[in-house]
Amino acid sequence: MSLLFSPLKIGQLTLPNRFVCSATYEGMADASGRVSDALIQRYVQLVRGDVGLAITGHMFVHRSGRAMPFQTGIHQDDTIPGLKQLTTAVHAAGGRIVFQLSHAGRQTTKKMAGQRPWAPSAIGRGPGQFRQAAGHDQ
Repeated sequence: MSLLFSPLKIGQLTLPNRFVCSATYEGMADASGRVSDALIQRYVQLVRGDVGLAITGHMFVHRSGRAMPFQTGIHQDDTIPGLKQLTTAVHAAGGRIVFQLSHAGRQTTKKMAGQRPWAPSAIGRGPGQFRQAAGHDQ
């Protein structure tokens, strides 16, 4: 059997195989950042396709750090039931899942964050593809 298909233990976590889906922005949460059925199905399908560990797209930890529309949030208690449902569904399909946490800092906009962005300095957004992907200006 190929090493890729053999289990891997990372601390207390045992992965069924060594295939990992790295974190990407999936843009599949609802407008408020809560987990959607489509998001759950995405990760269940990955696991059914033999992904042993799925790393979610970056989840914003505070409203001021939301980077993109339809980004999943882990910023308030009412997101917990959907996140638990996501985790339970992935585990039931035989996979493992971890959440990537993020705060966009200066790389978000007032419009996206619903307030003036929080960052370590007053310097505005940096140049680059992130600005184009966001589809909106400050």
